[in-house]
This record gives sequence, C-alpha cells and structure tokens, in this order.
Amino acid sequence: MVGGEVNGRRATAAMLASVLIYAATTRTSLFGTCESMAVTDDNTLRDHLNRLAKVDEIWELAARINEQLVVDLPQILLDERREVAIDFHDMPHYGKHADLQPWVCRGEARPGTTRFIRIATIYVLRPGIRVTLAMTPVTPAMAAPVVISSLVQTARRARVRINRLWLERGFAACEVVQRIKALRLAAVIA
Repeated sequence: MVGGEVNGRRATAAMLASVLIYAATTRTSLFGTCESMAVTDDNTLRDHLNRLAKVDEIWELAARINEQLVVDLPQILLDERREVAIDFHDMPHYGKHADLQPWVCRGEARPGTTRFIRIATIYVLRPGIRVTLAMTPVTPAMAAPVVISSLVQTARRARVRINRLWLERGFAACEVVQRIKALRLAAVIA
C-alpha cells in the first residue's frame, strides 16, 4: 500500500495504478484524471510516485514495464508481419534536481524550455489502434541507433515480426540507416 491520507481519502497502490492507467489511455493530465475519478488529489499521487520511483532504479522499472506491455499480446499481432513505429516522447523539464540531470536531454524549444525528460517507444501501427510493445528511458549520452536496437530487440523477443519500421525525423542520421541495415529491416524515416 502506498499510504497517506488526503481529505479523508486514502491513497493506495491500486488507486495510483488506476489513475496512471486511465491518464495514459485517455491522454489526460494527472490533475484531470484525479478530478474525473473523484480520488485523492494529484499532488498526493505525485508525492507517492516520487517516493516509489527512485532514479537509480529506472532501468529495472523500464524492464518491468516492458514485460507487462507484451505479457498478453493478441495472437492477431503475432500472426503476420507488422508495420511498427518508434517515437521519442519529450516531457518538459524545468527542475534543478541533481539526480535528474543525467536524464535531461536538450531539444528544440517547446513549452518554454529546451530541456526534456525523454523516453522512446516502439508500437504496432494498426488502423484505429496503437499497441505499445516497449519503452526505454533515453539519456543524452544514448545514440539513436542504440535506442532503435534496444526497442527492436524487445519487440522481437515478444515474437512481433516487423515488416517495416517507421521513424520520426529525430532519427534521420547516417548511423541510424546503418543500424537499420544491420538489423535487416526496411524503414521509412520522416
């Protein structure tokens, strides 16, 4: 149990999981999700998340998330070769916390900053649906080919056969093309 009490409502691990899943699937903020689900406030859940998610355990957490993402993939995704995409996702970072600095990537100015916490995801492209197969945290020291290799290997371990890889423009580089050739994949890079 996560513990803690706000306005007479207890914040539990189940509540935290439900709120995070709902927020992720509906693409709403933590604040909006807490309001619509009538649970404890978003700051309380953030405090609990900060206590639970230690920066030095991020790789272990990512591995556990990836295990859960592919645990019950529908057979239809495994029956034939699939179009798969890899994207970077940047969350603006305005903080000065020393433990987060190794995770802060620089990028084109957006929402008032050029500093971001970045993750990369690989997902199956299906009409009307997106099935995420894996994610990985990205550090400034990680080269794009390393990110691609890691995500493609995770998808292959899940028995997803890749027909073509779709990459956003952040991957447009010679070393990425070389890595794609080494992985024996066809690709489209924006």
